Amino acid sequence: TSYRPGPGLLTAVRSIAAQSWPDLEIIVVDDASPPEHDAILAAAEDLDPRVRLVRLPENGGTYAARNAGLEVARGDFVTFQDSDDWSHPRRIELQLRPLLDDPAVVASTSEGLSVTDQLVMTRPGIRRGRVNVSSLLFRREPVIGRIGWFDEVRKAADSEFLERIQTVFGKRAVRRVSRTLALIRLSEGSLSRAEIRAYWMHPARTAYMSAYRCWHASAGPLHRARSGADRPFVAPAHLSGGTAARRYDVVVAADWRFLAGVQRSALAEIAALREAGRTVAILHLEALRSVHRQRRGLSPGVQRLINAGRLDQVLETDPVEAAMVLVRQPEVLQFAPEDGCRIRPGRVLVVADRAPARSDGADRRYTVDAAGAAAARLFGADPLWCPQDRGVRALLDGVELTAFDLPAVVEPHDVARPLPDPHGPAVIGTDLCDAAEWPADLAAALDVPRRCAGADVRLRLPESPLRPSGVPASWLVYEAADLDSRTFAAQLDFYLHFPPEEAVELVSRPALEAAATGCVVLVPPRLADAFGGAATPCAPADVPALVRRYQSDPDGYTALSRRARTAVERDHRPGLLAERLGALLPSAPAEGVTRPRSAPLPRGKCTQEELSA
Repeated sequence: TSYRPGPGLLTAVRSIAAQSWPDLEIIVVDDASPPEHDAILAAAEDLDPRVRLVRLPENGGTYAARNAGLEVARGDFVTFQDSDDWSHPRRIELQLRPLLDDPAVVASTSEGLSVTDQLVMTRPGIRRGRVNVSSLLFRREPVIGRIGWFDEVRKAADSEFLERIQTVFGKRAVRRVSRTLALIRLSEGSLSRAEIRAYWMHPARTAYMSAYRCWHASAGPLHRARSGADRPFVAPAHLSGGTAARRYDVVVAADWRFLAGVQRSALAEIAALREAGRTVAILHLEALRSVHRQRRGLSPGVQRLINAGRLDQVLETDPVEAAMVLVRQPEVLQFAPEDGCRIRPGRVLVVADRAPARSDGADRRYTVDAAGAAAARLFGADPLWCPQDRGVRALLDGVELTAFDLPAVVEPHDVARPLPDPHGPAVIGTDLCDAAEWPADLAAALDVPRRCAGADVRLRLPESPLRPSGVPASWLVYEAADLDSRTFAAQLDFYLHFPPEEAVELVSRPALEAAATGCVVLVPPRLADAFGGAATPCAPADVPALVRRYQSDPDGYTALSRRARTAVERDHRPGLLAERLGALLPSAPAEGVTRPRSAPLPRGKCTQEELSA
């Protein structure tokens, strides 16, 4: 495929014409280049009698051009060549070999070297030998019949197409020829060079990858029609050609790769804001405390809502106006992007759900100065800070604070809770997944459960390649992906929340989640006022006796359970945010917002089912 080709097109065509596999049909698809490029296109067509030129009447992008080429191709196999690349003379022969040897293999790829216009092979941050996605070679009829056509976005659809083949046919059906068979020229003005750098990729590309991988993981058919009108996931405007500015009342920024407590609170608050008539979108910023070796997409539950049009996502590179940017995690500002941000709010509110560090200075999550400076740099406005509780408020020095706190939000849960078995072991547990990173004080967090000899102890821990040391083999341990926080809490009789003394935060959302299910939550006396009726205060040494007492007292257990649910519904309901932001937002909702396929966020039991990963 070509658009406004230069002499590099001749190099690309020559490299294919010189292939050791002679039985070729070479189709050059020109994507509506202006007339001044006719000479180069004619020269390319004259290079070899096997070359056929197809000219498109309108510019549609590389993948629209590829689809046009696929429509007219006659070969049993198809492969691609970018107009500024060069292929080794044996590339097609070597890539065909595994398909000819094994009928179960439907596609192959090879490797390429990234080079500059001067063919310099030193590209910092780009692996010397990497998969050349454009080298994809596949059986034409079986693949098109099963998965359909390329997604006609402007960029990145070749990776989606390859991964779709792997998902439908299985990874073993796609062979990688581990030989460098192409030079991939990344010119100064090329899209790849501008949007893929060392350890960085344009946000639109990462958002697109997250969206299509969520679709690939679904149970439905993975077939795309030729018309391209059936895209079952969201393509960012940067890739699909949309440029119109959008306006929202509130843009909620968080690290949406996870569905920990802060994200669940934010989703419930978004639903409440939308019920109040506000327009809302989310912005994904990564907290580098949660580093992963490979790029990780958004949480599947969140991504499914975006793909279905039930939740809007904006990128920092999108032109967006907002009455307010609500940063739901200060950690995402500590090492915020430095490539600029086009979101311009009237106001920035940072909700400090966690303190900058513990009271002894350990476990530093962010610094107030750095987070505040990043907010001003990104959004062009100094932030107003809103603490979760008075414990966090005490450590936010030297910044403008709201007159109110914003307690953790939990939706009421309609759970049919059985009473504890008075003759069997009590089911007790704790959830340590709330921060989305491995707890640094695991031993201290498990001190109180260890005191409950004979109890059925259950834990929910962040994902880890190894079972944590020091956890008794008789305890039942879940990872975050095994089940959601509500399902975990619903199986417990007693939830134990006994954080270390150095923890500044007074309230834990997993503990409130348990209380919302009617579980009896036990906390140390110092947290009694913060939890109110949602928890029962108890000294650590007295936990075993209190568990036994209420295990054999169904009336007393029921009274505590009912009191907890009432307190959560009163003090931690999602509508609190909408009410408390009333004085900070314009009285009239934003106008002129287009939200295609928009639908209300799910609530109650449906929320949990749709968000469960």
